[in-house]
Amino acid sequence: APPPGSHHAFKAAVTSLAIMALIRPHVAAVVMVGVAGALLYTKHMSKKAKVLLAPIAAMGLVFLALRASDKLGVGFSADSMSEFVEQQQHFGAEYGGGADLASLPLPLKIFSLLFRPIFFDTDSWMQRVASIENAALLYIFGYLAYNWRTLLTLARNVLYVCYALIFSGLLILLLSLVNYNIGLGQRQKFMAIPLVLILYGTVYIYKQYRSKVGRGVSA
Repeated sequence: APPPGSHHAFKAAVTSLAIMALIRPHVAAVVMVGVAGALLYTKHMSKKAKVLLAPIAAMGLVFLALRASDKLGVGFSADSMSEFVEQQQHFGAEYGGGADLASLPLPLKIFSLLFRPIFFDTDSWMQRVASIENAALLYIFGYLAYNWRTLLTLARNVLYVCYALIFSGLLILLLSLVNYNIGLGQRQKFMAIPLVLILYGTVYIYKQYRSKVGRGVSA
């Protein structure tokens, strides 16, 4: 793999984004938001470079958003968005296992996407296996929430942490708004979970390192 920061890495990232835009433009748009947000929020770029990056990123995001709109058949008006969500809910009612998303508050939509089924609402061995997986995810998210100060500090200073936080957070939010089936959500959320695992591993390793340094100083 090309070393981070080299022109080879940049070319690989642009090529990957172009391929993604052809297949899943809505995810490519989230990737671009994550990259631009990380570059603008962290301290790795000068203010002048950030000013130059902002309009370029905005134009790229608009292009990808328009392409995603065409591919999904969703307009940008409130009525069009509402119709799209209602259509997703109709699929849930038609194929079973659906949830009335309109009646659920946003926190419960996110919880259903990430952690259901979770033992008490299972009726098959496959759902029980998924419950074990979701219980592990519940612990990981709880760990990140408990260490939110460390996570935000790392996001401010480490580019990939900031990107992973923006991408996974935004994608989980968007998926929770259109998720209409627990089984579908179980699959869809794994577009974001790998980066959540990276966040968990980074925070855990950083805290272990700080703990060892602290013991060394005190000794």
